[in-house]
Amino acid sequence: SDYTPWWADRDNNHAWQVVLDENGNGHAGLSNRAAKVYRKTYSIQRDSLGFIKHDDEQVPRWLSGTNYVDVTAQYRETSDVTIELGDDRPAGRFAYVCVFNGGEWRPIHWGEIARDRVTFTNLGRDIAYLPAYYVDEEVVPAAPPFILARDGEVLPLIPDGASPLTIELRGTVPETPDADTRVSRPAIDVKLGQAYELFVWEDGWRSLGKLVAIEQSVFFEIVPGGGLYWLVEDGSRRLERIFTIDGNKQSFW
Repeated sequence: SDYTPWWADRDNNHAWQVVLDENGNGHAGLSNRAAKVYRKTYSIQRDSLGFIKHDDEQVPRWLSGTNYVDVTAQYRETSDVTIELGDDRPAGRFAYVCVFNGGEWRPIHWGEIARDRVTFTNLGRDIAYLPAYYVDEEVVPAAPPFILARDGEVLPLIPDGASPLTIELRGTVPETPDADTRVSRPAIDVKLGQAYELFVWEDGWRSLGKLVAIEQSVFFEIVPGGGLYWLVEDGSRRLERIFTIDGNKQSFW
């Protein structure tokens, strides 16, 4: 059984049966973007986080097991990404990389900190990530979010107040396939007369204001460019997707 703990471009997770070939590789189609694919094993994996952590070290639940191996490279193009960490980091040996799922950043992989940096191995490409620590069962940002592009380039998302944008936002969720039903979930567009709040990530979600849609879109002015954004419908469950701005258009992640 192979599984992804958290999809990278939609909510929830997924597991599936897989047949291994003579080289021990599994093959199955993915209906959504997976940052990580793990394979359940009967044997204990001695390089797993659950095996090497100390009893007094807190780690995210999804990563605390000992019976899984990383098989992401059997499914997707991957890259190793090294992140520089600041001097003010909390005590601990590990850092994590997260995807945005269910309105939260969810740890999906880990690395051991060495000389103020951490390397995350075999990350799926074409995905937005956030480096983080795990402190008192909470995700704490460790560095700016970044896009790992399809060609393997790492693109940090650092908002620039010196280059403000005026942007027109037309939706909150793109059309996405469903891993269980194989039926696409329709996009969610901006609704006339509904209030929306725009956030930008700056070591946390900072509000850029709230507007009521007077058309099928909302216009926000003086938005710092180059960042990661989140448009949330007033009163919603906060399951809207994050996005970047590319040529005044939303690119969802």
